[in-house]
Parts: sequence; structure tokens; C-alpha cells
Amino acid sequence: MTTVASLARRAACPRRVAVSDDASGLRDLLERVAADEVSPAEAEARVAGYATTDAGRFDAARESRRGVPEAVLAEGKTPAEAADLARTAVETTGRALVTRADDDHAAAVREAVPT
Repeated sequence: MTTVASLARRAACPRRVAVSDDASGLRDLLERVAADEVSPAEAEARVAGYATTDAGRFDAARESRRGVPEAVLAEGKTPAEAADLARTAVETTGRALVTRADDDHAAAVREAVPT
């Protein structure tokens, strides 16, 4: 979903390369590499920063680009999905931030991610 805020961020950071969840985003990135608009190293860094699970995508490189880590929004996900994303977060970054979690989400995350 495109929002006014996301459009403003894109305008402020025109060199920012996005990789969407679908093949067209990756295709666009590869075309930009072929056109020498993006270096192969930068493209690799953009693609490598994402971990995909059955529950969704986790942006492990967000903190290096934005200064704050990716958070897992539990609301709207099953407890198992939130736990899967939290486990991915810990595996890729060493920590997990889960927001809007109810008691069932919290229990699933605690079981999936040992402290």
C-alpha cells in the first residue's frame, strides 16, 4: 500500500532501492543494475537484507538503513506467524521486537525464542 509518507520518503531518498515481495520489484532492481543505476554490491545488500518466512518478510537490514530495527507487528497474525517472524528476527539480528501482541502471541513467541 502506497501512503503519502512512503511517497515522501521515496522523494527524499531517490537513490533508495526497494525490493518488493513480488517478482516485479526484483526485476526492477536487476534492470537498474544493468543500466548502471545501482551497483551490483548495493543490489546484493538490498536483497540479502530480507528474510522471508511463511508468515511474511522480515527486513534484517532495516536498522542499518533507518537507524531503528524492524519490528514484528503481531496484530493481524496468528500466534504461530508472530513466533515464526520473531524467531527469524533473532536468527538474523540477534534480537526481536514484537508489538501489539496479546497473551497468546506472547506465549508463542516465548516458546519459539528462548531467552
